[in-house]
Amino acid sequence: MSRFVASVQRLPGWTHLSLAILPAFILLVLGVPMLKTGLWLFQIATLAGCVWGLVFSILWWRALDEIRREAHKVAWIWGGSSGLVLAVAVIVSIEYFRPLGDLIQHAALAIPGWRPGPAGFFYGVVFTAFVQFAGYGLVWAGWWAATRRPR
Repeated sequence: MSRFVASVQRLPGWTHLSLAILPAFILLVLGVPMLKTGLWLFQIATLAGCVWGLVFSILWWRALDEIRREAHKVAWIWGGSSGLVLAVAVIVSIEYFRPLGDLIQHAALAIPGWRPGPAGFFYGVVFTAFVQFAGYGLVWAGWWAATRRPR
């Protein structure tokens, strides 16, 4: 077993990150069929995916050098936080600015199979995470572009 762990630790950092996010993509594809068979199966798969992602995220972080770690910390603090502020502003404006809320509701009802309720909460969480990751990606790319310029 220790030989396996040592060989996994020697993999390049991008493979650790890819392996860390793999369960999220699997759950996005297989989540609805799992929910139809039973909630317990989805909950177990989600818990296993979280543990899997945590292990490979730690391996990925340990494989990074100080410059790459700094890029990711700056990107997450500024980009992720800005994305969260934007998501909260959109969600609050949907709730308190009726024309925008009605527009979003009509667009959501046009989606086949859409049902208000718990699915709406799920999509709100997914929207928030997406906006945070988009902000993170923009700041991360900007950080690298700013530090790679010839001076």
